[in-house]
Amino acid sequence: DWRREARRAEGDSLPMRICGVNYIGAECQAAIETTPTGTGIGPDPAPGAQPGPGPGPGPGPGQPAAPDTPPPPDPAELAAEAWTNLPLPTPDPVIEPGWAITGLRSYLQPGSSLDPITATVSTAAGPLQLHVTSRYAVHWGEGGPETHSSEGGAWPDGDITHLYQHTGYYDVTVTQVFGALWRPAGTGAPWRALPTARTTSGAIPRFTVTQVQAVRRR
Repeated sequence: DWRREARRAEGDSLPMRICGVNYIGAECQAAIETTPTGTGIGPDPAPGAQPGPGPGPGPGPGQPAAPDTPPPPDPAELAAEAWTNLPLPTPDPVIEPGWAITGLRSYLQPGSSLDPITATVSTAAGPLQLHVTSRYAVHWGEGGPETHSSEGGAWPDGDITHLYQHTGYYDVTVTQVFGALWRPAGTGAPWRALPTARTTSGAIPRFTVTQVQAVRRR
């Protein structure tokens, strides 16, 4: 009969089930022809017809989205990191002959160097150049610290000196304070200051200051 023929032609599709339940004969054909497209019921689209636009392509199943492109490295940050890791000299102070006498000047030798340091370091932003200068801050164990931009020296020519007035033991400390400039290497660009200073220190613990008294013989 017509129901068997319909199932043979179209399979057990929804349009045929509608025909078998709700319509018979010519009414079935009319129902199929008038059912709106896109419901899975009704005639196929006309030959050559193009489907409408759908959602754009996205990541496949189980595939993460593409990561954002990282920003380029900041040369100033890389220069600061290089400055933090740059080896620096450390003072090793000496006051000859190893003790002092009240009323007489003591001559300090800082045991380091104030020569400028120039270094070129490799970074992710290319080679950077550092220029380092320094000064000394000397604490004699009494009073406040003194700032010096010379190398000092031994008696009688040294220019970092102190006059102790009282006997005792004093902790003498020499702190070398460093500052740095940076620029891209080989460019001739202006130097830029790095905001953070660095320090290294050396000390003479329990430096002895004694007193000499004249003895009168009879």
